[in-house]
Amino acid sequence: MFILTQEWLLTEPNHRTLVEHMNTPKQTIQQYTLYRRIKTQKQNDELVTKYQKSECYSSLLDTFCTPYKIMEHTYNLPKGVHIIRKSYWIPIVLIALLSLTTFSTESVTAEGEIVVIRGDTIAITVTLLQNGSYGNPVPDQRIFFFDQTSNTQLGSDKTDTNGIASISWDIPLNHDLGSTTINATYFGNESLSLAPSYQWTILTVLSSTNIEINQVPDLLAPGDILSFTVHLTDDSDNSISNEALTVFKDSTPLAINTTNSSGEIHFEIECNSSWITLGDNDIRVVHEQDLVSFFDTSEFTFTVEISKIPTSINPQGFYPNEVTLNEFVDLYVELSETNTSMANEPLEVFLDTLPLLFITSNSSGIAHLHVNIDERFTLGSHTLRIHYNGTERYSESYFETSFDVTSPAQIIIRVPESAEIGENVEIEITISDLLGRVIPNSLISIFDATSDQRFTMSSSPTETITIFHFELQGPPGIHILDIEITENSFITNTSSSNTFTAWSSPEISLVNCNIEHYASPSQEVVFEIQMNDWAGNCSFKPLQLLIDNELRFTVITDTSGQATLSFSVPHIEDQYNISVVYNGNNTLFESTTKFEYSLQVTRLMPIRLELDFYEILTPLRELSVHLTVRCLNGSTPRGVQVNFDWMDKNIDVESIEGGRITLHLRVPVTSGNYVLYYESETSNSIISISGSFLIDITTSDVMSLEGVGIAGLAIALIASVGITAVPIIRRKYLVG
Repeated sequence: MFILTQEWLLTEPNHRTLVEHMNTPKQTIQQYTLYRRIKTQKQNDELVTKYQKSECYSSLLDTFCTPYKIMEHTYNLPKGVHIIRKSYWIPIVLIALLSLTTFSTESVTAEGEIVVIRGDTIAITVTLLQNGSYGNPVPDQRIFFFDQTSNTQLGSDKTDTNGIASISWDIPLNHDLGSTTINATYFGNESLSLAPSYQWTILTVLSSTNIEINQVPDLLAPGDILSFTVHLTDDSDNSISNEALTVFKDSTPLAINTTNSSGEIHFEIECNSSWITLGDNDIRVVHEQDLVSFFDTSEFTFTVEISKIPTSINPQGFYPNEVTLNEFVDLYVELSETNTSMANEPLEVFLDTLPLLFITSNSSGIAHLHVNIDERFTLGSHTLRIHYNGTERYSESYFETSFDVTSPAQIIIRVPESAEIGENVEIEITISDLLGRVIPNSLISIFDATSDQRFTMSSSPTETITIFHFELQGPPGIHILDIEITENSFITNTSSSNTFTAWSSPEISLVNCNIEHYASPSQEVVFEIQMNDWAGNCSFKPLQLLIDNELRFTVITDTSGQATLSFSVPHIEDQYNISVVYNGNNTLFESTTKFEYSLQVTRLMPIRLELDFYEILTPLRELSVHLTVRCLNGSTPRGVQVNFDWMDKNIDVESIEGGRITLHLRVPVTSGNYVLYYESETSNSIISISGSFLIDITTSDVMSLEGVGIAGLAIALIASVGITAVPIIRRKYLVG
């Protein structure tokens, strides 16, 4: 803030005031001396002390010394100075908001500095405010802008209605590099009682830089040397020495070096896997901003294509199309890149995509493949592939040829000695060539002449043994199995036969029973048994009942294959095994079969609560739930105490005759699924049980409670019609 009052006068021959003098901006104020009118030194001291306590004089000492640093000491005011007049003053604050806008490069602020580039155009903007930093804008006042470092006026502008003035400064290319102080000065306006003010800021002026690159390669291979020369110049095309340049691939630094006296650097960078990618690689050469030597940042980007060197494998001489087992294949191939043979390179040989062996090229790039057609080869068409895997520098390549391997065949069939009708029968078929190897691409025809079953399947391409499963059908007895190998041009068609015995395995099932694996001591138990085999019902077959493997009696199935077995369980509480056994018939090829049933004899019986049904009784506005208490020995006891929980209400109910329980529950007011929880009490004869039932209350159930319902409406309608019809009927009767 620069405040000056009009009660001070400069002692100069023409007696111009300080405000008038400051209208000549290129002159300094240091040549003037400031005086006041005094009579004696003592009076002068008293006057000075008095003015130092005044607001006006304090402002003078605080602010006037700031821009030019001419009043940084205590002033002794000598004689001969006079006061022209006493006037009022208004402080002006010049708030300099320097907005640096460049048109050729972006302005950069580094470590708090404002950085500009020579040759760019920047905008300098200030705001003139009255009475402090938050005062009112002062319009239509001339602001002068100076390059204080070079003592040069940059221009001037009048403030607009917002108190803003600005100029554009084209920074000369010959401007000194480094710090430059920019000064914006307002010389005041005596007629408006506006005091002078100023603002300043420091700019760092840099030279722009330019990077030129020579001898950039377009195409390189991994392992090559990326070689190029960089030349760094300033904004006057002068070479810049001793400046660091960094080479980047993306954000990865590859090399860094310093320019020589000619401003050049020669880079040689190996194209290795740490940074290259196949295809286009964007290489950036970057000069970072140097605030010591005052050089701006610059960057040059070029693209280098990285591609592996192509290779090829070519056969040398004849190679066969068909080979017989125990013969061999001789094949010569040449590995080369462009027109140059590649020596001592490994080549991998694949047989039908499977690795076979490795061979190596000699000094002339020739590799010799000698392969015996042995157990490594199956019958059929094969593909021989010689593959070069390549390296980081060389691309992969391959040579591929096809040939056929032929041989006689051997077939071995293994079948089970016996099998049960209805089960899956496993047949093992071994097909091999003379070396016991796989014969691929063949069809296996399987024919059961006894049951007239026929199947066709493909042989395994990798295994000599083929496992086949099929469901065996009747009749029981000796079955003849014929095997035939077809549709293979690499072997002689071959067939083979074998036999096995098919057995009927009847099945015994429990149709009905009066218990559920629990019975009271000496309780009468009834089993209803059904016996079937592959043909249907097993009629007139003897069935034996065993308790813990002890025979109790024998029954005969009827024409439907059914039998009823009624027996008393032991009176001792224990776990028993009930068996129903058919011992089979070898003449009829019927195997033994058995049905087993686990039985617990106990006096303390588990129970089960069954939900029979539930309904909503509309007239009574209640939910009626019907349940049955059933013991696992089949009984339905009465007097079983059961506790129910329905909608936070507990209900204790005791079962009646037949184990029946009927609940009369409150109907919910909204539809949804509701849970009815229950828990029975343990007694000396039953075991407690707990659980829940899900009760579904529909919207129509809830709506039916709001009126008489459909049934009620129907009854009311019928009743109304009936009452109306009685007089009519009676009248007709009397008339008749």
